[in-house]
Amino acid sequence: MIRRFVFTAVLLAIIFSVSQAYCQNDATKTVGGSVVSVDTQNSVIVIKTSEIFKFFVASDARITDQDGVDIELSDINPGNYVMIGYYDGRSGDHIAKNINVEYNS
Repeated sequence: MIRRFVFTAVLLAIIFSVSQAYCQNDATKTVGGSVVSVDTQNSVIVIKTSEIFKFFVASDARITDQDGVDIELSDINPGNYVMIGYYDGRSGDHIAKNINVEYNS
């Protein structure tokens, strides 16, 4: 009985530590930059910071204007400055979870 309890406790500890490590890889990051292009058909936005970033916009991504009002991806234009919250998908692609248009240029 005690062996079974110890085995279960150790197994749960291992599962917990592995799941914690896995979740840390999906941590949300934030980047801001000027919009280069928006592809509404493929849900892709490209921005420029000191480098070029391409984001696939998640179907449940929240997109807002500078007042916090919900807008559509199609409302974003090249030259807009945006802040994007994203995570890196398993294939290494950047997945945008939220986009905020800080200002229009």
